[in-house]
Amino acid sequence: MTQEKPIVITVLVKGGGYDTIGILPSMLGPLAEAIRSKGSETAHLVSKSIEVEGILITGKGIGERVIMLGMGGVKQP
Repeated sequence: MTQEKPIVITVLVKGGGYDTIGILPSMLGPLAEAIRSKGSETAHLVSKSIEVEGILITGKGIGERVIMLGMGGVKQP
């Protein structure tokens, strides 16, 4: 049996800001579903717990970019 290796993702933290965490691929789907249904989810890390409101996954070619997120006042389908 192969052991899962964590992938590094950026999470958007409740109250503003972001953090970079390692998460197992099998946990990524449930985290995304919880955020979509409840608006946020607590991620318990070894050193702390954080309230996650979004996930940002980037590829190797992203380089340095400014990324603005937010849909304030816009109705989502």
